[in-house]
Amino acid sequence: MSEKPEAPIDPSVNGMPMIEAAHSKEDEEFHAAKARKAEKKAKKHEPASEEGLNIVPLLDAFTIILVFLIKSYQSDPTAITQDDNMKLPTSTTTQMIIEAVPVVITKKGVLVGDQAVVRVIDGSVDPSEKQSFGVPKITEALKKEAEKQKMIARFNSKVQFEGMLLIVSDKDTKFQTLTDILYSAGQAEFSKFKFAVLRLD
Repeated sequence: MSEKPEAPIDPSVNGMPMIEAAHSKEDEEFHAAKARKAEKKAKKHEPASEEGLNIVPLLDAFTIILVFLIKSYQSDPTAITQDDNMKLPTSTTTQMIIEAVPVVITKKGVLVGDQAVVRVIDGSVDPSEKQSFGVPKITEALKKEAEKQKMIARFNSKVQFEGMLLIVSDKDTKFQTLTDILYSAGQAEFSKFKFAVLRLD
């Protein structure tokens, strides 16, 4: 009785080559997953893109706008309100009022720009605020105004710091009070003065 020949082993089913192929596929998937993970990690550590908003020109624009606003915010010297505490002296002058840092002297106080600085008592600067010469608080306030004008002049060649003050004073202000204030202004580099008056027609 003849023996039937055994069926050849199919290497793709029971043999080693199939096992090797399966391992090879798993290795590929493992390496692919590892590569994807490494790629994600590399993206996290990439430097930020330089394609963003460049703020340098924006800062320049803001600086220009700021200077313009500071210049525009200065008190209008022609806007003088008269009341019981402020009566301007009269004059026949034909000169127009100028634009300068206003120092307002009323019966109750002294203002630099629109900020009250010291009180006026019985026509004189509060004695507690005075020194032998001048009034330190007025000098300090005017120094800040001088610094502001110099900063504007640095950005705008058409504007120059000339050290000019516009004195808006009540007509009954004492001469000694004016002297104290003008001396204080001189200590803050303001050496030129113009007085606001009410023009008689």
